[in-house]
Amino acid sequence: MNFKLIETPKMLAQDLMDLDKKLLDNLDPKGPAYLHLYDWDGPSITYGYFINQNKTLNENGLKKWGIHTGRRPTGGGVTIHLSDLAFSVLVPESHEGYHEKTLDNYLYINQIVKKAIKNFMKSSGLNLLKVDSAGLDLHCQNYCMAKPTIYDVMLEGKKVAGAAQRKKKRGFLHQGTISIAIPKMEILKDILPQENRVLEAMMANSFTFLGVDYSEEELNQARAVLRRCLKEAFLGS
Repeated sequence: MNFKLIETPKMLAQDLMDLDKKLLDNLDPKGPAYLHLYDWDGPSITYGYFINQNKTLNENGLKKWGIHTGRRPTGGGVTIHLSDLAFSVLVPESHEGYHEKTLDNYLYINQIVKKAIKNFMKSSGLNLLKVDSAGLDLHCQNYCMAKPTIYDVMLEGKKVAGAAQRKKKRGFLHQGTISIAIPKMEILKDILPQENRVLEAMMANSFTFLGVDYSEEELNQARAVLRRCLKEAFLGS
């Protein structure tokens, strides 16, 4: 599949999002595809290019928990990176994984992500969602894990991996997330608007590998194994 690896040390959320945009802007259309693995400098949230942060997140809650935010160069909704594994993939237009239809690009990448998650769990119960699901209310479409969309990776009827993309003539950027655990409830209640059903939808639609009372050590161990599985799926053993 001709993927190469980029590993970036911890950076602030906006700096990482700007780096992904720079990588896309400088992507060689005839060069290799890349798997970009990175980590956050502190608790972080990203949101799609067209999302209004002030309407989707509680500023006082963000300050209380010291959460950094970053606007993604891709679309999609709010993604909370407190208990997930985030990554990105860059595919040039000459690569076999590049398609004119955006949904075909999602399908191509998430088939590989599905393989990585299968290796992580040693399970074959994963599927890709065939059609968009309905949110519990209109607000749910603005939050990644509250409303599964077509070709998201699903397990037991719940979303385990989602993504957003930006496509240019030279190639496309795929920014993905794999859910490991539900963020701590006290944090979610402080940062999410309480007048809609987003929190309820997240709890109903997100598959998680760890229970409610997970430790930071368990979360970090799961992230490390998932990173290895992603490398194997995209780069080969």
